[in-house]
Amino acid sequence: MSDNIYTDLAIVIPVYNSRDSLEELSDRLVQTLSVIDKSYRLIFVNDASSDDSFSVLKSIKAKYSKNITLINLAKNCGQQHALMCGFNFCNAEFVVTIDDDLQNPPEELPILLSKIEMGADAVYAKYDDKKDLWYKNLGSIFIRKLNNRIFGENKTLVFSSYRIMRRSLVEEIRRSSTHYPYISGLIRSVTSNIENVDIRHHKRKYGKSNYSLPKLIELSFNLLVNYSSLPLKITSYIGLAFSLFSFIVGVFFLFKQIIIGQAPAGWTSLIVLVSFNNSLLMVLLYFFGEYISRILKELSFGRTYRISEVIE
Repeated sequence: MSDNIYTDLAIVIPVYNSRDSLEELSDRLVQTLSVIDKSYRLIFVNDASSDDSFSVLKSIKAKYSKNITLINLAKNCGQQHALMCGFNFCNAEFVVTIDDDLQNPPEELPILLSKIEMGADAVYAKYDDKKDLWYKNLGSIFIRKLNNRIFGENKTLVFSSYRIMRRSLVEEIRRSSTHYPYISGLIRSVTSNIENVDIRHHKRKYGKSNYSLPKLIELSFNLLVNYSSLPLKITSYIGLAFSLFSFIVGVFFLFKQIIIGQAPAGWTSLIVLVSFNNSLLMVLLYFFGEYISRILKELSFGRTYRISEVIE
């Protein structure tokens, strides 16, 4: 962890190909934080952007020198890993995470702060009207239902990337060495003292979202496999159902052969049963293989990101 000086607030911003929004974001954050009158530090984690985002960040650093930390990752690791990296440079009473696309208005940060000061461990922004593309909104709903299914508590709770956490909670998250981090999953696994607060959500002002449909699917899959045994349970239930079905079909043909004396006319039923069973076995083997692969990665690998440069 970085030895930077203690502050009241640390704001972690994962950055990927967002050169156009970074200067406005930093200006609005600084203006908002100066009104709050608390010490703060902005921690930008550049996730190996392919544009010149890091050059823009360097100019922002020159403008607001003492309150900025820049971290440049050696390769693209994804938003969740970038956040985990940023947490290791936090030394603050409260830690805020916010996206780099200006859809989360920095001016709403005081609302999150006032809510967590009432005693919650974490507070999430809740949007009444999300200004995202349809598949992102659909993905958010699906991930929320997965969270509720996996963790069970407080099914009205809504998760988002705009949140504030207590120092003690961030320290718990930092202790995790998982190869597939999901920040909201880690938060919910260590505390149930989580609140929502209503926040506006803006349309994306520059460029297009970096969260594509495949990335949303990957996030959902990681949540399913890493934080639940649901796929194994489902495949077990499917296996039992197919076993029962196969048993019933077998009894039926045995009855026709022994009692009625009528053998099957062809091999169609046999082929269908064999195909179904083989397909099921492949599904089971896939999930077992995925779990074993992830267990091996957890045992074999430590930190999943590499920092190429830090400017404090």
